[in-house]
Amino acid sequence: MATTTLIFYPNEKKKSSRTGKIPVYLRILHNGSKAEARLTAVDAIELLMWNNKTMSFEQRNNRTNDRIVAIQHDFNCLDAKNNFKLHHFTAKQIIDEVLGRSQQNENVEYYAIEYINSYFNDFVLNNKAIAYNNIKNYRKMINHFKNFLKINNYENLVLSDFDHVKAQEFKTYLTSDYEPLLKKAMTEVSATSVICKLKAILGYALDCEVIKKNPFKKIKMTYLSPPKPKLTADELSSISNLDLENFPTLKVYRDIFLFSCYTGLSYNDVCRL
Repeated sequence: MATTTLIFYPNEKKKSSRTGKIPVYLRILHNGSKAEARLTAVDAIELLMWNNKTMSFEQRNNRTNDRIVAIQHDFNCLDAKNNFKLHHFTAKQIIDEVLGRSQQNENVEYYAIEYINSYFNDFVLNNKAIAYNNIKNYRKMINHFKNFLKINNYENLVLSDFDHVKAQEFKTYLTSDYEPLLKKAMTEVSATSVICKLKAILGYALDCEVIKKNPFKKIKMTYLSPPKPKLTADELSSISNLDLENFPTLKVYRDIFLFSCYTGLSYNDVCRL
């Protein structure tokens, strides 16, 4: 007779050094073997509400608790559906079943923000091929998306309901001021850089048949910045010869600016020298 145990636990050993969040895992022990899957990540304050005995958070309306209950229910259904004989399953097969990974032809609903966070944690965060600044840009995109969901009361939006209209709303949010969050409007090019990262994640969801089409497919995006005014040689010479005797503290900033102009280095690159 197969012996199967489900364990939910926070793994503090895998705490993120960058975000400080602790992942919560599902572990399945089955006939001497085990399989694990990451469910979510929580901050240190939320972790204080974790109860090891009940394997849940002592909080009302906690989304992770809802997912834990759903997984336990799906396991019971899986066990009953197979006449309580799971000996022919591996631990990994069971975990795939209860998490919906094996349901290729069924519609499995995902919260939009949970799917995006999961993609980031699985494919971006620890990917050594992705530059650190690019990882930071993914985080910024996720923060923008979270704020967009919150101000529009879309926090429980499932991925399949994120359609073309909502994609256009997200672009409008990026390119608009929003005073309650002290948010300034982005340029079209900056908004495109945010949208491209979200579009890539949704492209992956499309490949996995989680969604039927990418909502950003027909969203018009601008990739090239409009031409910016340039200093003439005479203007650059005027700055170089500017008399700053009465403003000595400005000399170093003038020199840094001129160095950038002569070398073509960005301000950030100069600061790293």
